[in-house]
Amino acid sequence: MALGHLLGALIHPLISMVAYGLSFLLALFWPKIRGLTWKQTRQLLGWNSGTGFFREVGAGILGYLGIIVIAATGLVLTLILIAIVNAIQSGTTPANGAGASHPIVGMLDATKSLQGKLALLFFAAGVAPFLEETMFRGAFFRYLRHRWGFLISAVLGGIIFAIIHPQGIFALPALSAMGIGFALLREWRDSLIASMTAHALNNGAIVCLLLLVMG
Repeated sequence: MALGHLLGALIHPLISMVAYGLSFLLALFWPKIRGLTWKQTRQLLGWNSGTGFFREVGAGILGYLGIIVIAATGLVLTLILIAIVNAIQSGTTPANGAGASHPIVGMLDATKSLQGKLALLFFAAGVAPFLEETMFRGAFFRYLRHRWGFLISAVLGGIIFAIIHPQGIFALPALSAMGIGFALLREWRDSLIASMTAHALNNGAIVCLLLLVMG
């Protein structure tokens, strides 16, 4: 997925989307290719109801409140990084990519219809959390966790999770902190429902805020 994002930036954006889809399919079917049953695969990926769907959703809502605190630490680091770079550059133009924004900002601005904006909200708060949590907390974190323990797995997974997002260098601390928070939910609940819920709340809140700010 990370390689696809890089090639997409260098060659064509479509490569990034193709890599995104192929990475998800590989994460989904690799255990099956290795000989596991579909039931075992779902359990390993976190595609299970845990202690019950609604309890897991509640855990995700509660967990998101804690993730906000963790993300605040990352946000402080982001602000410190911005201040340092501004001091070094003394008012010159920021380095390329340092302050990049997410493409969804442009999409929301370009989409005039209510249906289009709702579709973007559904993708950001529904599709993206489902795919990314399956990839990062379902497959990748589980793989790392089995070998290196929680701390290394959560931090490394969080950093890579942040890198594939297009917000730029400044956003890396905050996004990495979010990724670590989602990993904590995966560790706590095992089921991905909680981390998907927290991820959906975060993305949904950001898109709704953008819609309000952009009028």
